[in-house]
Amino acid sequence: MSIEDHLKVLDAEFILAARDDETAALLKHAHNDRIPNLTTRPPWRAYVCPLRRSQERSTEVLVAFSYSHAIADGKSGLLFHESFRHALQETHNLPYDDEPSFFPPSTSQLFPPLEKAASLDISWAFLLGPLIGEYCPPTLKRIFGISSDSSKDCWRGAAALPPTPDRSRPIVTALVHRQVTRATIDKVLYLCRAPETALDLRKCIPEARASMGNMASAVEDTILVDEGGQIGKLSSGEWETAKEVTLHLQQASSTLSDQPVGLLRYLSDFKGWTLKKAAQQPDCSFSVSNVGVFEDGEPQNPTGVRIRDIAFSQSADGTGAPFNLNLASIKSDGTLNMVMTWWPGILGVEDEARLMEDVSDRIVEELKAM
Repeated sequence: MSIEDHLKVLDAEFILAARDDETAALLKHAHNDRIPNLTTRPPWRAYVCPLRRSQERSTEVLVAFSYSHAIADGKSGLLFHESFRHALQETHNLPYDDEPSFFPPSTSQLFPPLEKAASLDISWAFLLGPLIGEYCPPTLKRIFGISSDSSKDCWRGAAALPPTPDRSRPIVTALVHRQVTRATIDKVLYLCRAPETALDLRKCIPEARASMGNMASAVEDTILVDEGGQIGKLSSGEWETAKEVTLHLQQASSTLSDQPVGLLRYLSDFKGWTLKKAAQQPDCSFSVSNVGVFEDGEPQNPTGVRIRDIAFSQSADGTGAPFNLNLASIKSDGTLNMVMTWWPGILGVEDEARLMEDVSDRIVEELKAM
């Protein structure tokens, strides 16, 4: 594996745009930096960007690990940074040379795919719904009590999708980055008293807890919005909805049975299904991905390598929600990083960046006012 294909050292001035913060600038660059010829190159890259500070020498750097969801999930990114910090801590003990290629040890063992590492049991009741919804005519759907479009009354972005991406026109990721302070998060958690509810199936597979891979799943919920609501004053119905969503996440993350990801083994034509989904309007309004709290940012030695902040974001989703809300925080600092990502043209408004900035700012205001 050629190191120069997978490790990029960037200059801060190269990635910074006029209105972007450093984190947003690096994320935008990483999302839209294409890896050529993926048939011979693994789909991942690491970016290192030394930061320029007012002092003469700064020891701060931005590090991004960019990779395809085909090989790993969001939690895998946290595991990479954990391993990376420990490696930097031990550089004085590690051998190195100027060889431009890396040869992985022949004894290296990757953790098996989720479907081989665990038994993802699917009940008939869970299987029949998607099968009937996908392949049966509307009359039969009504007989079985299955709606042909359960999301028809929801906002789902633009009625007409942007042009389908191809090799000459790859999908572009736009994003907005916001931070929520530790004081605000502590206050909200005190009010909600909710434990971590990230849907990570590693909890059900003990031997996979420290392994990179695709161990994530998903749940769907319907949220009724009170258009007359005031900032910081959630109605009893909204609190009840939050409670139900949290309970749903807790239930889904505690079992390997009837997980949507388990349905993939019944899909015979992945490419055909993906192209079909890419040509259809999204079937939901937005998605939330929360990789949780990064707990290994502080070294035992005060002079050691410290991870001060951490953020997570997904690329624009050509087969999923109009926009993704991506969440991550670090235990030592407590700041919550919130990144909105979307496919330009999918939101159905003239100024999509302004819309996403307004939505992001509203979320921060709501949290502050609670």
